[in-house]
Parts: sequence; structure tokens; C-alpha cells
Amino acid sequence: MTVWTLQDAKENFAELAQQVLVVGEQEITGEDGRRVTVIASAELQRLRQQPQNLADFLLVSPLRGLHIPERNE
Repeated sequence: MTVWTLQDAKENFAELAQQVLVVGEQEITGEDGRRVTVIASAELQRLRQQPQNLADFLLVSPLRGLHIPERNE
């Protein structure tokens, strides 16, 4: 992820937007140290459609079926 200053982001907004679409999220830092992350609309929609409860999350987890060995105490 590229980190942009607020001034650079303003001056190069078209490039920043292109980088979001091609590379992925981009971070912008303000003079006060606060940060924001710019993501593509499609990524935002994907994040908003995530399962709402733990059971649904576990059912679609990429780790589903992963063998976790039992602990020997």
C-alpha cells in the first residue's frame, strides 16, 4: 500500500484513483498525523456484504477445514 501526503493526494488525485483500482488500497496522511484509506467501490461493497454473525463467518472462512491439532496438556 502506498502512503500519500494529503498535499500529494490533492495534486495527483487522478493517479491516486488509478492506483486504487490497479494496485489496491492507498493511504493518505494529513498534517496532523491522522490517516484515511481509499479503497475501490467494489472492495467496499464486498466488505459490507460480509457475514453478520460468527457462524456465517466460520462457514465461509478460507480456513474452514483446516486441521488444528489438539493441545496436549
